[in-house]
Amino acid sequence: MLPLPLQTSSSGLGSTFFTFILLALFAGVIGAIGGAVVRRFDEPDGKFRLLYAFVLLPATLGAYAFLTLAGLGPAAAAWFALESGLVADAFANFVEFLAAGIVWLTAYAPTVPNMRDARDVDLPALRILRRMARYVLVISAILAVVVTPFVGSGLPIPLAAAGAIVFPPVGL
Repeated sequence: MLPLPLQTSSSGLGSTFFTFILLALFAGVIGAIGGAVVRRFDEPDGKFRLLYAFVLLPATLGAYAFLTLAGLGPAAAAWFALESGLVADAFANFVEFLAAGIVWLTAYAPTVPNMRDARDVDLPALRILRRMARYVLVISAILAVVVTPFVGSGLPIPLAAAGAIVFPPVGL
């Protein structure tokens, strides 16, 4: 009996996918706790921006760095039989950016009802999350296209860019 390709390469993807699930659950807990804490403030509107910028964004960038180091993108590319080349690198980068975006969405989702109440927004939460999911998908594709030539040449641009975004004074 011949082994199927899915049987031989799924263990690498399985462990990194499990790591992704744990990071997403952790981000959801951070978002729920942060949203509950911010809602109790007197003026929660500006505090939600601080929560997003200084808690959820660094957690998402940390998840991206962790998933990149764990090899989620190359494992997904290998699972789809993309061994090497520009297409495999672009797909790997897209998967890593998309996974980090999904971590962001799981952290952002618990804060939406509290934010809607604080700002008196009449939009349904599902519509707000759908819009954010579209942003995540488009930004992931754009970042994958922009970053892939640098990663293919061996430069650690995604981690350096993430560090420059989180710590701007250090990046200057």
